[in-house]
Amino acid sequence: MFAIGNENPKCLVEQSVNAALEDAVIDAEALLLERFSELSLADLAADFARRRPVAKRERN
Repeated sequence: MFAIGNENPKCLVEQSVNAALEDAVIDAEALLLERFSELSLADLAADFARRRPVAKRERN
């Protein structure tokens, strides 16, 4: 889901930054997957239905 930059794998600065952020990226990915597991298509459909009339009015 997330990718840490790896444009120059021999760059020591890039290696240090990637190592420092690795745990944060793993935590962020886990949190997003948890939130996604709580979301249903019915939730998305209800949100879409709520937004649609507003979007139609704004286009006219």
